[in-house]
Amino acid sequence: MSDTSTLEAIDWDALGCTLRPEPLNELAYYSINNTNDHLAVQGMIRRCMDLNIWMQHIPDDDEDFELYARKMSSTFGVSVGYVRAAVFGIMRLRELPETNAVFHRLCHLDIDRLIGINNTLDKLGPVPDPDMMQRIDLELSLFLTPTRRNQRMPSRRSITNFLNELIALEDSSLSNGDKKPQLRYCISYSGKQAFIELQLDSEAGAVIDSCIKELAARKDISYAKAAIALLSGKEEPQAKLILNLYQAKTESAPVFIPGIGWLTPEDAEEMLQRLSSTRDMDEASTSETTAYSPTDSIRSAVVGMDGTCRWPGCDVSAHRCQTDHRHNHQDGGPTSAWNLASLCQHHHNVKTDRRAFYIMDPFSRDIFWLFQDGTWECSTASGPMSEGKARWVQTVAQANLARRRNARVFAQMMADVEDIAEKVLSEEVLIEEDVEEGEPPF
Repeated sequence: MSDTSTLEAIDWDALGCTLRPEPLNELAYYSINNTNDHLAVQGMIRRCMDLNIWMQHIPDDDEDFELYARKMSSTFGVSVGYVRAAVFGIMRLRELPETNAVFHRLCHLDIDRLIGINNTLDKLGPVPDPDMMQRIDLELSLFLTPTRRNQRMPSRRSITNFLNELIALEDSSLSNGDKKPQLRYCISYSGKQAFIELQLDSEAGAVIDSCIKELAARKDISYAKAAIALLSGKEEPQAKLILNLYQAKTESAPVFIPGIGWLTPEDAEEMLQRLSSTRDMDEASTSETTAYSPTDSIRSAVVGMDGTCRWPGCDVSAHRCQTDHRHNHQDGGPTSAWNLASLCQHHHNVKTDRRAFYIMDPFSRDIFWLFQDGTWECSTASGPMSEGKARWVQTVAQANLARRRNARVFAQMMADVEDIAEKVLSEEVLIEEDVEEGEPPF
């Protein structure tokens, strides 16, 4: 395949492939769909051919699935479990019409990503709520639609994380953290080493993590030494601990905690009631400081907007990243959210070594990475304050508000039913008493 290959030059009929992507939209496309890149074109052909084979051999509803799975497993040299996962991943698209339409238009979801989507949606049960599925389908289709040129395709992990967030917000009983884990402490020894395991709920874990990191920074020691110092009683935790919670200025909006994720409405209300102070992130996102290190408010705004390390495809949480000055501070670059980006230590070193360079749109926070080989790629923000998350959080907030109103109406209705039942029961008792004392009613 030459460098000038395009989709128009591919004879899909000769390949026997009925699945084929639409012509490239030059204004917004994923890097894996870039027909100006001959390697991307080869990747598309391979992906479409693989998907086409599976989609043409989906078993009928009355077919013996065990025998089908054995045959496919033997033919493709994969496990029976993989065959099951692949088939169910493709079949799930039938329940996601909006996502399915985007998939057939772009052909960007491979078998691995389809398996991840199906496995995550399995927690909704065999017959999920239609309205909830419709909302999830719409949000997923938008999430899987590129908005910038040469945008990085979301990884399987990014997609499943996104779905888990949606599911947790839609139905708290289905979230991964709906049940608080049992407290568990365990220590084991191996020679001169000891291993300690502590299981607890996410809120307490976040507090302990903050204590360890604060002490490590204050004493300039490792996290391990800080944890030992705290557990042994040699050091005491700092009295003032900060746990950042992000919530849109909308009634019934969900709450996000870095490292933990989106809280259920019940847990969110409980935590919000215990807040001692709040920060206006809109104000923090535009404020500046003359110092090299950002203030806690500015850093919180950067974390809230970025979500993860801004290197394309890196999923390291932003709250564990370093803040990088797009324009170097020593060259006059301000310490403000619009000039700061979250980079994990590894990718921060790559940028510092000048092996890659980036340009950031200060309004959308889209980052365009330029690499030594002359290629480039776009990375979009994914934090709770990012453009995309703000939109669907608004949608979920409206759904939460509607659910609460419906629950209130249902409760009032049930109260009225109970009153009516009580009146009817009392009247029946009176009738029975009248019947016993008086003449028969016939």
